[in-house]
Amino acid sequence: MPKLPVISCVYDYSRGDEVANAISYYSHFSDVVYSREKYPTKGIAFISLDGEDFNYVMRYKKSGIVVTKKDRLTFNKPIRIDPPISLESIEHNLPARLKRHFQNQTSREISAFPLKVYQSFLDYIKSSHPNVASSIEKLQEEKTKYQGKSAEIAAHEKDAISLALRISGFTDNDIPDWSQDDESAPFLKGYDDVVLREDQMIVHDSQIFGDWEKISQFVVGAAEFVKGGHKLTIMNVNRHRIEETLGVDLLMYHHTYKSYVLIQYKRMTKDGDYLAYRPTDHSYSSEIHRMEQFRKGTLKSNLKGVNDFRLNDEFFYFKVCPAKIREPLSTKMIPGMYLPLSYWKVLLSSMETLGKKGGRLISYNNVKRYINNTLFTGLVQNGWIGSQVSNTELITQQIQESITGNKSVILANYTRNESSRST
Repeated sequence: MPKLPVISCVYDYSRGDEVANAISYYSHFSDVVYSREKYPTKGIAFISLDGEDFNYVMRYKKSGIVVTKKDRLTFNKPIRIDPPISLESIEHNLPARLKRHFQNQTSREISAFPLKVYQSFLDYIKSSHPNVASSIEKLQEEKTKYQGKSAEIAAHEKDAISLALRISGFTDNDIPDWSQDDESAPFLKGYDDVVLREDQMIVHDSQIFGDWEKISQFVVGAAEFVKGGHKLTIMNVNRHRIEETLGVDLLMYHHTYKSYVLIQYKRMTKDGDYLAYRPTDHSYSSEIHRMEQFRKGTLKSNLKGVNDFRLNDEFFYFKVCPAKIREPLSTKMIPGMYLPLSYWKVLLSSMETLGKKGGRLISYNNVKRYINNTLFTGLVQNGWIGSQVSNTELITQQIQESITGNKSVILANYTRNESSRST
């Protein structure tokens, strides 16, 4: 059995009811621990709802700092232990030298087992409750199936969805974990806790971006995320195996501001001593040509209300980020530089981006000013950047053309409440 860390969460009846309700309704819950306890970043948690039996086994991970010296642990992927395993029976079957350690660990609300204790604990589970042991093995499968370019595109698809969720008012704790049951599936298909609706069920949803009669032939599935007054519909337009696509576009429509934002991902690879992107890849020329041609046909906006105002009405953006991602399946966003098309053109005509041999490259070392994840999220979320209302129909046509390309396209439609759904 893989040796991921194991912790115990032993609650009394009052806390146990609260945790039970969260698991029942949301399939996840979170708790707070002191940072000094040095809990492993991720692992397996045995959950006791009454202080007497283990009722669930779940995955957990550290999901951020709550306040100074306190960390948040997020628990998900619950597997019910039926019948429950009594703490007394486990203690009885452990070696004598480990009984006291186990007793001490399970007398505290949340505690990490020492290595020898959890190895003996899991050995007992494996021999006496093989079905539970099988569930633990499934939970502990963390290895990514994607390698090389496939891992990069999967990570970028994840990032595009994560960005759309954050712009729509969701947080890390609202984003479900992702699994890899299907290597060829687009990233959206890997979400366990989100119902993915197939083609025949999303013909109606294909109208959220306008009258797109052709879109259904490209859509693999759609998922809807709801939180309070926020609603986000995401579609993944990718009929190809993930390793066969050229890259990722995020095409987002914000109903409140009737505004589009289009993001093209570009990967920085090792270039000498630094990470850099060189605008020489196969798809770049056609992409930049399409963007520039489209901008020539856009209309000047006649502001009719406060929601029409923009600090900048640029809607084409590049996100330049590292090609190698340490945690491709993490819910955390990939660090990178958001660069609007107009600024991009200035950069590529500047001496700052000229390489030693005359080529052009974009890197953290020569781009001194850029928009980071936090700033970009806030600007889009509040309608300060994005397309003007007068260009909505034109952009819809442009997006239709993008969908026919051989790439992964993530469509995101955000509305704050039902009254803002109309376009």
